[in-house]
Amino acid sequence: MARVILSEYEVGRNLLPPLCITCGQPAAVRFDRTVRVLDDPGRWGGLYLPVLFFSIYCLPPLMMVLMHRARTFCVKIPVCPRHLHQFRCRERILLGILITLWVLVALVIDAGLAAALYRQPGWFCVLAAGIALFLVAVDRVVAWRTRRRAKKRTFKFNLPFVHPAFVAALAEDRARDRVLNEDRRAGFGDIRDDFDDQAG
Repeated sequence: MARVILSEYEVGRNLLPPLCITCGQPAAVRFDRTVRVLDDPGRWGGLYLPVLFFSIYCLPPLMMVLMHRARTFCVKIPVCPRHLHQFRCRERILLGILITLWVLVALVIDAGLAAALYRQPGWFCVLAAGIALFLVAVDRVVAWRTRRRAKKRTFKFNLPFVHPAFVAALAEDRARDRVLNEDRRAGFGDIRDDFDDQAG
């Protein structure tokens, strides 16, 4: 099975061929997958990365607040009716497992931080302040480089385990549209933009 990389332009305009990504058969329905991208350095005066770091490792509920401020994309994945139910069940199961593991890891980290704060509060505060200052500096440097290059931050979506028929149809559509549409020429400019034949 191959892997394709979709651009923000293709996702926003729903330019995927009407073939099931699993079996390659004609697909009349689309599986809507909402993707949120947390990649906006420089927000909140340099505090974005520290808050993101803290929410991931210490306070998972805070991530829900960040998700509401994230860039949101709706990827309409073509699937046949037979595989639509499998997609929905698989996503619910994986989401439940990942959230459970995430919360458990955060609880273990919180317990370790609480123990360190209780035993050596001075060193703990110095270390926490050092990490926070480092993340603020990284955030500011990334934001400065982005503004200096005046580059528009583009979105790329990896779609793994794709049927070869879907890959061929997408490559053909890109090749036909690339001639007149410069928005579909982003990337390497060769076959690497169409698919990755290594199993994901």
